[in-house]
Amino acid sequence: MAIKINLKKLEIPGTLSDFVKNHIIANNIRILDIRLSHIYRVEGLPYHHRDPFDRLKISQSIDENIPVISSDFRFDQYKIDRI
Repeated sequence: MAIKINLKKLEIPGTLSDFVKNHIIANNIRILDIRLSHIYRVEGLPYHHRDPFDRLKISQSIDENIPVISSDFRFDQYKIDRI
């Protein structure tokens, strides 16, 4: 989010820290740590998507069996649920 904000591709009210804190509380969001299993899984992913951050999100989605929230249709090429 910080990168998108700096690139002027995302606008939020107030500071990033306040925005995130408020949404974590209001929406009962759990912050997902990056584990070694997530990193190792990235190595075996097909290269439908080249962005390293997105590949890590895909890996986490597979490992944790959770959906990814994204508008990026390239996520659909992996065996994950995208919202």
